[in-house]
Amino acid sequence: MAFPPPPPAPASYPALPRTAHRPGSSAAVALSLLALLLIADLVLFVLPSWLLVEGRAARSGSLTLSLGVLLSVLYAGLVALIGRTTVRRLVAALVALSVIPIHLALTVVVRVTAFHHVQDIVAVTTSVGVVSSLLCLVAWGIARRDGALWTIGLVALPIATVVQWLARDDLSDLLHELGGGGRARGPLVAWTILWLWNTAQVLATGALCFAIDRLTSPNTTTARHPRG
Repeated sequence: MAFPPPPPAPASYPALPRTAHRPGSSAAVALSLLALLLIADLVLFVLPSWLLVEGRAARSGSLTLSLGVLLSVLYAGLVALIGRTTVRRLVAALVALSVIPIHLALTVVVRVTAFHHVQDIVAVTTSVGVVSSLLCLVAWGIARRDGALWTIGLVALPIATVVQWLARDDLSDLLHELGGGGRARGPLVAWTILWLWNTAQVLATGALCFAIDRLTSPNTTTARHPRG
């Protein structure tokens, strides 16, 4: 009895094509929204202090704190928007929101603690600023980065802070010269320079983390998961 030939073996499924990883429009949108938040942070940092020096308005600590909390919430919304996966969005947003209780605690400490020297207040606020900035960078990294080696770049922030701390006297002399020289816009320029002084190191650290991530992460990803 002749048996029919066996059926042909099923064709193997073709491998998923591998495509070059492209940041896409989401990266451009993320950077644009980040730029808007930085502008808002600049205005919040500079304008109240300048108006106070000019005698045009009284400083409202509660208002400034509320606006700072609002910026933190907006940043958390930003990292949640640009996250590559749902889990990344959630974790990144939670990390970004953790900055809020830290700043609230700092406000309470400054108000109830009798500091004997101005440098003590500066040291405390600088330390809290470093921690908050690191949390913001970590939140962005969780949302957007591909690998894990980018975290090495975070070390640059405390190092840059120490270097800036050693140069604080020179900065203070410059700000005093700009703010007290009788110039109409002197205080405004001085506060803007101070904001740049505090922000540049954070942006530079973020750029370093991005560079490390690009150099150490695979250049391709499967077409099935184009967002990582």
